[in-house]
Amino acid sequence: MASGTNQLHGDAFEIVRNQLFDSAGFFPVRFSPTGVALPPIDQQNDYGFTVGGPVTIPHLYHGMNRTFFHVSVDWFRLNQAQFIIGTVPTAAMKGGDFSQFVDSNGNLIPIYDPTTGQPFANNKIDPGRFSALAKTLLPSIPDPDRTGTNAGLQNNKSPSVAAIPIRQLLWDYTLDENISSSQSIHFSHWRDSYNAPSLTSAPIVPTSNPLQSEETNNILGTGFVVNYVKTISKNLVVTARADWIGNTIVQDNANLNVSFAGVQNGSTLPLITFDGQSAPSAWGVNGGAYLECCSGGLTVNNNRMLGIVGVNNWLWTKGRHTMNFGAQVRRTYQDTLDCNFCSGTFDFSQRTTSTPDSNDTNFGAYGSSFASFLLGLVDSSERIFITQDKLRNRAFAFYAQDDFKLTSRLTINAGIRYDILVPFTEEHNNIIFVDRTAPNPGAGGLLGAATKFGNCNGCANVNRAAVHWKYFQPRLGFSYQLTPKTVVQGGFYLSVLNGGAYEYGTSFAASFMSPLLNGSFLRAQPAAALPVTEAGIRLRSLLRKPRPSTPPLGTAASSSTFRQAKTTICPNCLTLHRWAQLHTTRHGASGCSVNCPGVCS
Repeated sequence: MASGTNQLHGDAFEIVRNQLFDSAGFFPVRFSPTGVALPPIDQQNDYGFTVGGPVTIPHLYHGMNRTFFHVSVDWFRLNQAQFIIGTVPTAAMKGGDFSQFVDSNGNLIPIYDPTTGQPFANNKIDPGRFSALAKTLLPSIPDPDRTGTNAGLQNNKSPSVAAIPIRQLLWDYTLDENISSSQSIHFSHWRDSYNAPSLTSAPIVPTSNPLQSEETNNILGTGFVVNYVKTISKNLVVTARADWIGNTIVQDNANLNVSFAGVQNGSTLPLITFDGQSAPSAWGVNGGAYLECCSGGLTVNNNRMLGIVGVNNWLWTKGRHTMNFGAQVRRTYQDTLDCNFCSGTFDFSQRTTSTPDSNDTNFGAYGSSFASFLLGLVDSSERIFITQDKLRNRAFAFYAQDDFKLTSRLTINAGIRYDILVPFTEEHNNIIFVDRTAPNPGAGGLLGAATKFGNCNGCANVNRAAVHWKYFQPRLGFSYQLTPKTVVQGGFYLSVLNGGAYEYGTSFAASFMSPLLNGSFLRAQPAAALPVTEAGIRLRSLLRKPRPSTPPLGTAASSSTFRQAKTTICPNCLTLHRWAQLHTTRHGASGCSVNCPGVCS
């Protein structure tokens, strides 16, 4: 970061953008009450200042040549226009009338009654057949307000959110103190607050509406740095540095006050999706997807990270040698609560109200996913609960390097670094992994069974992976001056990157392991034509709070394996089987034969 000087200096700036300087564009999405096309919202303002100089307190202290400060502040404001056009069902369709539900060629798309296998008379569904839960959401669905396409069935809803406010405040300050001619200290503190909401689907309703799709995105970063330098002699300089850097990311469903009877103990609307021709835009907040079935409904996603680092370096010069040697200590913390699937998901398909003959060439064209919604017939669904993971790791490093000026034109660099990366732990040992040496009873005794950290009966009796003790990393380089204007440089080095079992599992694998202990529900629709009682779930059935499944890990989409700090075979506890949870949900089968508290319970 910048430092102050003996003279007071500073600057200020401002950058402005506004729709007053813009045109409506060729395809306007914003209109005045009288229908006049208006330019999209574009309001951006970035302004700030810096100031630095000697620390001076009148009549008390004058920091010339000794104490300096530097301050920087930056404000950013943006109202981000929303352009995405949504799709909503027509007023007639909300009443069950699909007599105008046509394809792009104007041909009527027949809606079939799943109970009879025959088309509904006049392509109309009797409102008496509507699901009770579907009826509770019908008042929240807006009517079209645009001509749209495909006879007004698609792209017929303008954005109900004109713009999303994005705000950022970044500031920092530094203090430098020349303690004496041979030692100095530097201190920096910075803070970055960033608030940027986003929409996971077309903004067909405002955030006060249960169908809204906005998620908050609040990021807060803070850092402290202290650096001390001491010149012990003309040949020896020591440096000590400490860093404290934290980062918090909070993503919440923007509407946490929804009471929907289809999800037990929920405070948000589940993610509700549609497929097929003229499918409505999705409702609810999409938390992402990694299972074979569905995207998840987001409730909250909290990620708090903290890193603390200490470094000590010694610089020693002797003759033609310039040597650096020292050590580094790192400690990191991460508390995660990734409730990306806690709201639940209901996926509706046109196949449910299509011709019952899946071999019919029109099977993928007939039917309506919104009609399936009205009848309360779900194609697939999921809900996954999670508890907070508290992950920790630490690392130690030692290094030495010599820059040897062999001749006036040739300099050789030779060094080595040694890292000890201690793999992560979880405060409550809620981490699942695959023991490659354990027989898996769910796979006919083949080696490779799931287990968990901890010392319970049937657990792995370890709380982390093993330390790798051979991370030696040599470095070798040279610099050769061919001519006064030409220098050739080259080198080789071996470096160990943070990852694997050290860095909480590459790509946050750890956060995908622990949910297997918290209970999950997944029901995927097979490719064949659906008998509703077997392959679908009626919407009027509650999507209950998940419980630990039996067998406990039936819905595992993925798990990881690594060399354990201590090897213990757990032959009967926790098996991985892709279809086990579906089997459990239907028939209540149990595959757990070991007492493993919190897992096999």
